[in-house]
Amino acid sequence: MEDLSDIIEILKKNSYLDENDGLCIIKGNKVQFFNELFSEHLKITIDINIAELNNISEIERAKINEFRAGNDREDFFINPETYISLALLKYENKSNEYFILITNDEFQKLFLKLNSLGGTFGFTKENLLIINDEKTFYDTMEALPDYVVVTDLTGIIHYISTNVFRKMSYNKNEIIGNSIIKFVHLADRKRAIKKYIDYIITKKLDYTDPLKVLTKKGEILYVEVNTKPFITKNGKLNLLNTLRDVTQRIELEQKLKESEKSFKNSVLHSPLGFHLYYLDENDDLIFQGYNDAAEKILNLNHKPLLNKKIEEAFPGVKDTEIPSIYKKIAKKGDKYYFEQIDYDYDEIKGAFEVHVYQTYENHVAVIFLNISERKKHEIEIKRLESEYRNIFDNAPYAIFQTTLDGKFIRINKAGARLLNYDSPEEIIQNVKSIADEIYYNPKDRDRVLEKLKNSEDYINEFVQFKKKTGEPFDTELIAKIVKDESGKPVFLEGFVKDISKRKKAEAELKKIYTEQQTIFDSIPASICYKDTNNTYLRVNKAAAKLLNSRVKNIIGKRAEDFFPKELAEKFHREDLKVIKTGKSLSGIIDKLPGKDGKDIWVKTDRIPYFDENGNITGVITMSFDITQQYEAEETVRKYLDYLEFMNKSALNLLKIKSIEEIYNYIIHGLKILIPDSLSVVLSYDELNKTAEVKGMNEALINLLSNLSDDPNLNNNKTNWKISEKYLEYYKKAQLTEIEEGFEELAKQNLGSDLATKIKEKLNINAVYVIGICKDEKLLGIVYIFPQKKILDYSKQVEAFIYQCALAIDQKIAEEKLIQLNLELEDRVKERTKLLQNTLDDLSAEIGVRKVIEKELINAKLELTKALEKEKELNELKSRFIDMISHEYRTPLTVILSSMYLIESYSESGDFSKVKKHTEKVKKSVDMMTNLIENVLTIGRGDAEKINIEKRWFEIDKILRDIIDEVKIVDKEMHPINLIIKSDINQIYSDSRLVRQILTNLILNAVKYSEVNKPVEIEVYNDLENIEITISDKGSGIEQEEIEHIFDAFFRGKNQIGLTSGTGLGLTIVKRFTDLLEGKIIVNSKINEGTKFKIILPSK
Repeated sequence: MEDLSDIIEILKKNSYLDENDGLCIIKGNKVQFFNELFSEHLKITIDINIAELNNISEIERAKINEFRAGNDREDFFINPETYISLALLKYENKSNEYFILITNDEFQKLFLKLNSLGGTFGFTKENLLIINDEKTFYDTMEALPDYVVVTDLTGIIHYISTNVFRKMSYNKNEIIGNSIIKFVHLADRKRAIKKYIDYIITKKLDYTDPLKVLTKKGEILYVEVNTKPFITKNGKLNLLNTLRDVTQRIELEQKLKESEKSFKNSVLHSPLGFHLYYLDENDDLIFQGYNDAAEKILNLNHKPLLNKKIEEAFPGVKDTEIPSIYKKIAKKGDKYYFEQIDYDYDEIKGAFEVHVYQTYENHVAVIFLNISERKKHEIEIKRLESEYRNIFDNAPYAIFQTTLDGKFIRINKAGARLLNYDSPEEIIQNVKSIADEIYYNPKDRDRVLEKLKNSEDYINEFVQFKKKTGEPFDTELIAKIVKDESGKPVFLEGFVKDISKRKKAEAELKKIYTEQQTIFDSIPASICYKDTNNTYLRVNKAAAKLLNSRVKNIIGKRAEDFFPKELAEKFHREDLKVIKTGKSLSGIIDKLPGKDGKDIWVKTDRIPYFDENGNITGVITMSFDITQQYEAEETVRKYLDYLEFMNKSALNLLKIKSIEEIYNYIIHGLKILIPDSLSVVLSYDELNKTAEVKGMNEALINLLSNLSDDPNLNNNKTNWKISEKYLEYYKKAQLTEIEEGFEELAKQNLGSDLATKIKEKLNINAVYVIGICKDEKLLGIVYIFPQKKILDYSKQVEAFIYQCALAIDQKIAEEKLIQLNLELEDRVKERTKLLQNTLDDLSAEIGVRKVIEKELINAKLELTKALEKEKELNELKSRFIDMISHEYRTPLTVILSSMYLIESYSESGDFSKVKKHTEKVKKSVDMMTNLIENVLTIGRGDAEKINIEKRWFEIDKILRDIIDEVKIVDKEMHPINLIIKSDINQIYSDSRLVRQILTNLILNAVKYSEVNKPVEIEVYNDLENIEITISDKGSGIEQEEIEHIFDAFFRGKNQIGLTSGTGLGLTIVKRFTDLLEGKIIVNSKINEGTKFKIILPSK
């Protein structure tokens, strides 16, 4: 029950409850406590349930229910039947809610007393007012300035003046008919009742003791009450209550008391020194009192000084005017302020600020403060203020202070100039709204202000202001909100810089940067800027594409973030070499891993990057994607290698003496054409439908040796079973893939276990087959077990196998011819022997034998000639193939290079260069067309049938075109210098044949010269003839060989082994020069070089 005792104590402390009151405390629906007086007042016995308070009237029950419903308004009423007063309160404590009922029987006692006094309740004529004209009476009351309330003796209100209900914020109906006590504050109600009873008994009312009255709004008014009885014309006794509103006075008195209390407390605990003096009867100023701060400030014990004259207590003032000033104030009540009094004697030293005033007559108080330190600070502050003012007024940029709602407090001269105002004063006086008159976009200030409110420090914002003329300009605003000690925002301060020029410069710089970046990104080459740590600083879009990333994701990263470790380290080594030597590296070709696993070939130049002081701070790399060019060159190279292989193969097959060697040569050739495959070659006996192993490549032999101990598996002469269903594939002489064919073939010829092992080892299912056929005659079979698809090699393989098939067929024919020759010789010997034995008897047959012998010899000679003719044809065919590959190499290279450059220039939009290289392609195609016709003519031996088409052309132009083409083929490994020694360079000749002559000679010059050795071309025209001299610094030609160099297929000793060649180039040069009626002069020295001079008619 601790809460209940607390509640009762609070009620008593606040004068809501005394010993004459009944009390009941309710929590929820349960009565928690009641006293005997409560039961006695209401004449009931309280049960647990509040609903059983049956003797409470309906009015009282309604009031209780109203409070239980949550109305926390205190209320008061009097039971008109019992004259028991009832107060209702609600009290909340912690988590509990209580309803409190307080009863009182003072009114009951009052009416018992009134009843004992009789009809007039003891009022006499002296103190009883008689009202005959009520209307006039009430009209008079309305005119009074005081508040008038008329009640009966029970306190029920019958009339109020208009100013009462207005002041109370009620309407009349809410007041009339209610007890006057209802409107008295609960704390004063008992006192009001007691005063009311005292008045009835004593006929006197204490007018000076104000009561607290509650308005409808809950405001408290303090009123003084004067009550006078009056009787109306009909004899009804009423009370005239005149109320005077003294709220303002009471509040002032309360504030005065609080102020006095606070003042005394402040004096005692004030940091200011406090002295009290009074004037005695001798007109001496006596020291009467002090506070603790006085002793601390003066560093002096004050207690011994009490009750002494001021001159004795503080000798330092004896010869000053201070005592007389203090006395004057004590007598007359004036105030006096000493801004600074300086003391310098034993007891007291320093500067003091002093206030003197009269407390009451002949008494004076002195308040003082040691301002020595403050004065020092003030001097320093003045100095700082002067410096600040100087900085503020003369700062080169605008400084300002503004109110939060957007008005200038201060602004310096720079600010006025910035905004085109004549002075800071003009801005402060005339600008009423900074948002509307200074900000170009008024909403920007709201945005800035919101950001300032969320920041404790200065903020930087870029906004547009406008000048006095309305012209906008860009500014950088640096500002913060200045707050007072309590944290409340007071004003804004900050700086403003005009950044219009900077903005303009930035815009121009951005434009330049954008243009540069556009150019930078439009360059098809990949360009990267890297520092000395291999970190990317800047890249273009082509580089981002090459790195398979985005530009912003590359900056700040290193090469190892995009390339394999070994490749990244290689790049870094090359970069460091450039940084260390300061020299560029050019033409580095690398293979990079590309998207989707496809390799990319690039050609890269690495260039040192210098800062403004000439120091190397990094590397610039420029990489060109040459994948298409590389792949095209690789295709040409492979094709030329294939032509060279076929040429050598044809020559080698002519040298091979047996069919067995040809089968072995097939294994050798397949190893070159398809390096990563396993192959086996079989001969085929069509009569017996059997195949005999003639050879296996080394990889297959090693595999079989590792997987099986059977020595016969990898030996020749082993017969393999041939499935009849595959014969049609073999006879086509085409490389054919037989899916799932490996297992059947391997099981038939190698056994199931070994076949399974090979299949698992190589992970293969298919087998590739091709027949060795001549005119649909199957001579042999080739099986190929690849570890990848090889159909891309089919044409090369088929041509090689066919070449071998021709050689095998030829060897078979040769063997048959040899066999026939042997048989013929045996038959001749046999016939000769028989003829010798029967010479006499067969003499008639001599003529017949001679005829037969002659026929046999003739047949032998014819077969031998046929064989020699076929050998010669095969050799001519091989040389022809080699010659074609030699002569086509240059135009093919020019075409491929030009096509790559055409694509590159098309992307960049350089169509003039596109046209130039398109013409080069056309010329190369024409040259190839004419070349094939000329070579065929030479091959047939009818060079005189070449059609010569003469016209005027410029020899220097043709030479420059040839030099450009040769440089592409040569990859610019030799300098080529053109020297024109005459002004007239036109000749009348066949430009096609001249181009072919010069191309072969210049190509030979670079081919047989060491790298970087120059080739020189001199042109001289004497109007009759034109002389073109081509000089190199090569190995030279032996003198005895010079007369043979124009023979077809001749190659000098110094040229063999140095580079590939056919010996046809100079043959073509000689034939074409003769056709043009020209001459060739050759001079050469071993290890010094060779000069070819071509002399052609000029017209």
